[in-house]
Amino acid sequence: MRAPFVPYYIKIPLIVTVKKQKNPIPHDYLDIRTILLTNMHICAILLITIINKIAERVKPLIDSPKQIRNTKQRRHMHELMQSTDAHPNALWLYEQMKPHFPNLSLSTVYRNLGILEQQGLIQRLTCCPSFDRYDADITDHSHFHCRECNGVIDIDAEDIEKYALARVDRGGHTFERCSVTFSGVCNLCAKSTNELKTN
Repeated sequence: MRAPFVPYYIKIPLIVTVKKQKNPIPHDYLDIRTILLTNMHICAILLITIINKIAERVKPLIDSPKQIRNTKQRRHMHELMQSTDAHPNALWLYEQMKPHFPNLSLSTVYRNLGILEQQGLIQRLTCCPSFDRYDADITDHSHFHCRECNGVIDIDAEDIEKYALARVDRGGHTFERCSVTFSGVCNLCAKSTNELKTN
């Protein structure tokens, strides 16, 4: 492959002083190699300046978190979760949203739940053995999980959580929050079981 042709002389305004030569070149023509050799430090300074300017513009884009567009589906999902205290799972949300969004897929529901959790708008509950449940109430509170109906109920146990944070051996770790999950049988399931026993 032939190397590109580079002219020996380049016509530019006279910006540097060139040493006197035996056969001087017309003063508006400069040897490009002479320019590079006699002005190497200037080229280096210019290059560093350009790199620093580019870095100043690029750094905020790298440091700032990626802006996530709040889609119509995601807004509807969040509003739906705020309207119920049932702590829904992804399948329940999918069934509720499908009539409004015919092209909705279950994978999209999971992806949007992950984004909402990342944005701090919901919290994920792992107390159920089958599916993760989600809560739009992001304040510190505990939950009760019924092993019979698999329901999840909000429990006001702020004192217990504060006590746990105060008494636990932190071991050098930084604890930010505490969530206590109680497990057992809810009052509705217990009532149904008692009625079956009496009949």
